[in-house]
Amino acid sequence: MREQLKRLRSFQRLYNEERPHQSLDNATPADCYQASSRRFDGVLRKPEYADDRDVRSVRQNGEIKWLGNTIYISEALIGEPVGLAEDQDGWTVSYGPIVLGTIAQRDDQLRRPKRKAKGCGLEDNAARCPQGPQPQQQQT
Repeated sequence: MREQLKRLRSFQRLYNEERPHQSLDNATPADCYQASSRRFDGVLRKPEYADDRDVRSVRQNGEIKWLGNTIYISEALIGEPVGLAEDQDGWTVSYGPIVLGTIAQRDDQLRRPKRKAKGCGLEDNAARCPQGPQPQQQQT
């Protein structure tokens, strides 16, 4: 077992610190890594919704009950509250500040928003994070 762990650590060092990655402009992951400016305190907070939103809890099968229909949202949100706000297209469904999609009037399906070509992938979402930005961690 010790020998396997030694080999794994050797591979991790090669992969992260020595081997250039084409997708990183031939830099290594270690060259590109930056510690988060936020600290996770271990407490997951449920999002809060304004009074003008209807709130539904996502069931064990990933669905919510809405206007007599069951609508699939996501299994990733099982047990979590989602907010629904009426607009001209129907109801916008969100998880906190994150828009999940729209349920059109007289429809029983969540229509996901179209992806924007630019801005896909990782982004700084500290302002949307329920615990908010945290002070920089002390390096020891």
